[in-house]
Amino acid sequence: MTLLGQTTEYLGSHNEALKLYRAALGLDPTYKQAQHNLDRAAMQPHSRPSFTA
Repeated sequence: MTLLGQTTEYLGSHNEALKLYRAALGLDPTYKQAQHNLDRAAMQPHSRPSFTA
């Protein structure tokens, strides 16, 4: 869900991406990449996601 969130955010659907990041964290609360993306997107809504593994 994190990659889908990143892609969705990159394409401009910021709120949908936030939902996807939260869903990823709901499945695995220890998933650091999802938490990082959620934190970045929430604090810097006009930033772009980074596509790193």
